[in-house]
Amino acid sequence: MLDSIHTSAGAHLQLGEGVLLRGVDADGVMNANDPAAALAQAMQDESRLLGATRDGCVFRCTPDMLDTTRGCRTPMPGETLVRRWTVTLSGTLLEISPGNAAMLLNLPQSAPMAPPCPPVFAASADNLCWFGMTGSGLMAIELHCPVSTGGMALRTARSGFGEMPFTLLAHRTNTAGLPCRLLWPKEATT
Repeated sequence: MLDSIHTSAGAHLQLGEGVLLRGVDADGVMNANDPAAALAQAMQDESRLLGATRDGCVFRCTPDMLDTTRGCRTPMPGETLVRRWTVTLSGTLLEISPGNAAMLLNLPQSAPMAPPCPPVFAASADNLCWFGMTGSGLMAIELHCPVSTGGMALRTARSGFGEMPFTLLAHRTNTAGLPCRLLWPKEATT
């Protein structure tokens, strides 16, 4: 009997703990000789660090299809097109700070905590990047011009520390392609 799942599949399908950073050169971090050291250096800049995330983040990239046949009886190959992509990243922040609270309320980076009017529009937002561990090592998910769609909810854990669930929706900054990028460290050449 054949098993449809490879024995190592479970190790490659999990998003572990990570960190959410704003305006970081993800290519520079992931292509460095030591990506973990480059990430640690990027995390030293307090203005870029939004906080650590708990394992169990969910990344979704779903196409919205456009059927160009519009009532024709037999669709032809190439007549179903991708109109746009809905890209979200959800998870739980383990740190509560003015920076990540402003992000979840869609406030400008420099704005003090105030009512969320006017909201940050996608064109003025920085890219956010989640760096974290998967079953096969370090990975980065870069979201272009994300907007928080889940609002802000503070939750206290049994340990007494606060948590904030988040849902970020990415927006496309160019006319083609996805509003996100997935990056893995470059292969070591020996």
